[in-house]
Amino acid sequence: MFQKPKDSNVQGLETTIDQLISRMSTEEEDSEDYTKMVDNLETLYKLKAETQPDRVKLDTIAIVAGNLLGIIIIVGFEKSHVMTSKALSNLLKPR
Repeated sequence: MFQKPKDSNVQGLETTIDQLISRMSTEEEDSEDYTKMVDNLETLYKLKAETQPDRVKLDTIAIVAGNLLGIIIIVGFEKSHVMTSKALSNLLKPR
């Protein structure tokens, strides 16, 4: 649905990987060139994995959702009652 435009480095790696795979399909599997290509392919996949951004951890999402739920509960309570304590200090701080 919402996709970021791919980085040019990642696109270049994908193009190189595709070209290498197509060259590997024309080589004999027992040749030395094929084994070199397999090693290069492994290296390219490792580089591609390193260039991809980290995802948001599930525990961070849980902390944010819990804080939002707490804020909604506090605001709902404040609409009908007078707030006499400092309940906002009980919220967890993001790490």
